[in-house]
Amino acid sequence: MWRIAYEIYKRAGQVRVSALVANITLRAVTSLIPLVLVGVSVVGLLAQDNDDLGNQILAKLNLTDPNVSSAVNGAIESAQNDAGLALAISILGSLFLGLGIAAALASAFDAVWQVPNRGFIDKVLGIPWLISAIVIFAASGFATALILKYVRIPFVTTVAALAGGGATGFFAVLLSYRILTNLKIPIRAYVPGAALAGGFLAVFQIVGNRLVSSQLDRLNGTYSALAGIFALFFVFGLFGNVLVYGAVANVVFWEHKHGTTQLVGRAPALPIDMYAELERGGQRPHPAKGSPLVRIGKALLPRRFR
Repeated sequence: MWRIAYEIYKRAGQVRVSALVANITLRAVTSLIPLVLVGVSVVGLLAQDNDDLGNQILAKLNLTDPNVSSAVNGAIESAQNDAGLALAISILGSLFLGLGIAAALASAFDAVWQVPNRGFIDKVLGIPWLISAIVIFAASGFATALILKYVRIPFVTTVAALAGGGATGFFAVLLSYRILTNLKIPIRAYVPGAALAGGFLAVFQIVGNRLVSSQLDRLNGTYSALAGIFALFFVFGLFGNVLVYGAVANVVFWEHKHGTTQLVGRAPALPIDMYAELERGGQRPHPAKGSPLVRIGKALLPRRFR
């Protein structure tokens, strides 16, 4: 088990997982901007038929500060102008950026499997991927709500929440691998990574909920906003790592069962080429010659003295 875990970690470094995750995280964060506009537009539409909506929102959130009240009511009053047009534009923007996330995930999965991506087709396939993910998470949320409503035993509720979160994560990740990877292989090949990601998501759901609920009240408004921004980047980066490492696990298990193949690669010709092969990510591996300090010293010397 430890040998396979180390192999997954080493392979992740070879295919440059950090760069792949950074692209996914950036796409995910930018996709929230039109979603915020959707929420503002919906509030603006609701406020057209309810003049007291701002005070009702403040009462629900237990906010009594006069400055906050003035800001909320002013924002709702501004949101009423052209709310319908803003809603349509923001929905289209959310769809476009959501398909961008699908393309980023597809590129990461294809890079891990070392297969070419499909370009625009990946964005088109993002539509069924988004619909499927929404259906899965909506069904999970409905089931969780029923459990929390009718099951009052704390231990049973926690176990049910873990099982529901794990099952939701497993099926959502399995579907993501199947739809967004440019491969025609049996779906069971994606099960190891989906199981790994599903288990992590289940634990993260419970632990994250407890941490947020216990620590959020201790922060004031300014630091809560900053903490929320950093937490947002952290969570998206964490989920990106889980998804890509799961894909790497699928590749490693596939190679253990089906083996590897030798391919002919091309690289730029260098004046003195001491490299005999390419790594998984297309890099030339460093030749093992002496200690790191010796290699650094040789690199700093002029070529005729090496």
